[in-house]
Amino acid sequence: MNLEKLLTRQQFAILRMVATGYSNSEIARKLVIELRTVERHISDIREKLGLTEASSGRVLMANSYWRYSGEVPYVPERMT
Repeated sequence: MNLEKLLTRQQFAILRMVATGYSNSEIARKLVIELRTVERHISDIREKLGLTEASSGRVLMANSYWRYSGEVPYVPERMT
């Protein structure tokens, strides 16, 4: 699955931030967009990735990103 072709540039950036542990409000602040916009993008990402369960959606989204990117997962200091 080519996530960069499947997702918009903004959605891919949000997916990466979700994968690195950012909350929706942190994503909104960092990207200078409304929280509702972040929530909509996350909903669209889940739909494009075929993820229906919201609670596990963030974990599965992160999993999809790390598998695709080949990067080593980064755990922010605030999560250690």
